[in-house]
Amino acid sequence: MASTEDLLSHFCKNVRHLASVHRLKQVALAKDLGWDRTVLAKLMSGEREPNTNQKGALALYFRIEPSELDLDHGAFLARHTGAAVSNLPLMTFRAVRQNTNKWRECFEKYRGQYVLHYLHSEPDTVISSLLSIDRLTGDGLHASLVNPHKDSGGNMSYYEYEGYAYPVREYMYFLLEQKNSDYEILSLILHEARTPSVHLLKGMISGIGVVNEVSYIAARPLVALKRKRPIDDWAQSKEIGYRPRNAIDNAAQLQLSSEKITVTT
Repeated sequence: MASTEDLLSHFCKNVRHLASVHRLKQVALAKDLGWDRTVLAKLMSGEREPNTNQKGALALYFRIEPSELDLDHGAFLARHTGAAVSNLPLMTFRAVRQNTNKWRECFEKYRGQYVLHYLHSEPDTVISSLLSIDRLTGDGLHASLVNPHKDSGGNMSYYEYEGYAYPVREYMYFLLEQKNSDYEILSLILHEARTPSVHLLKGMISGIGVVNEVSYIAARPLVALKRKRPIDDWAQSKEIGYRPRNAIDNAAQLQLSSEKITVTT
C-alpha cells in the first residue's frame, strides 16, 4: 500500500506533467481554477497535501478522473501516453467561467440578424438565408437559421434550425438542428470581424443534402451581411430565398466564391 508521501509525490509529478503537456504556467492554471498561485505552487511542489475539492477541480479541468492523479507516475504516463507523445499542438481547456466570459464578449459584438448568401448550382443563382444570434445562455450563443430549399419541381420550402454558436480562436462555430427533425444538422463557420463593428463576414455552410433519395455531404462558401434593421417576418421578406446574383448587395457579390465541396457515396 502506497504511503501518503508516495501518493503526494505521484500527485505532484502527474499534475506537473499535465501542466507541461498543456503548456500551462502556474499563473495561467491558477487563474483558470480561481486559486491563489501560492496554493497551487505548494500543491505542485509537495509542500501541501491536496484536499478532495482541489483534486476534483484539477481532475475536472484536465478531463480525467480524480483517482488518476494519485496513480504511480509511470502508470499515469502509460495511461495518457497519447497526450504525452502527440506532435499536435495542444490547447488548454478553459474553465467554465472563462468560457462564459469569452462568450459574453462575442455575443455583445455579434448579436443580431445576418443574411447569409451562398451560390446555388444553378448559374447566377444565390441562396439567401436568415441567421439570428439572439441571446447568451450557459450552453453557448443561442442561434437560429431559416434556410430556403427549392425541389426539382420548383416548389419552395423553408427549413428552420436552432442551436448554438461558440467562439473558436478567430472563428465562430455554429451547430444547428432542424426544428422538425431530430437528425437534420447544419454547421456554419464564420471568420471573426477584424473591425470593432460588424458588417460582412465570410465563412462556410455544410450539411447533408438529398437528391432523388441519395444523400451526400455538401459545403459551400458563404458571405454574411449583418442587418441594421431586423426582419420581423421572414416569410414575407424578399431578401430570403433563391435570388439572382445581381440582386444581392454588391459587397457580397464581390466576396462570393464558386468553390464547393460535394462528397457522394
